[in-house]
Amino acid sequence: GRISGFVDVTIGGNEIRAVNGFSELDVQNYYELVAHSDIWLTAFDNLETLTVSGITSFMSGDKLNMKSAKAMDIKTEADGLTIYSEGLVTETFRASQITNITGTLDITTTGDITIDSGSANIELNP
Repeated sequence: GRISGFVDVTIGGNEIRAVNGFSELDVQNYYELVAHSDIWLTAFDNLETLTVSGITSFMSGDKLNMKSAKAMDIKTEADGLTIYSEGLVTETFRASQITNITGTLDITTTGDITIDSGSANIELNP
């Protein structure tokens, strides 16, 4: 069908929509999704978000959790990576950490630097 004007649909109860093929939504202007409770996105294979140009933002009023059952990659293809925190930053590695830096490592602190090793060997090589 084709509707050439405004459509306003109010559903007084629940809606369940099952599409046995594919479903596509093409919006030429602004698209807004508002839920006054939770939003769940489930993909049994891949969930991909694309921004052709511009900014993609994830914001949370409380906590923002990111979790992967396997490997997780965070990659920037240009302009570097900047992480800001207004509070404490804690990193916990349950296995080894390998850091490769091809440029300069600059550590600035207004407090102490403490290096603890489970073994007695700490090597600093020029």
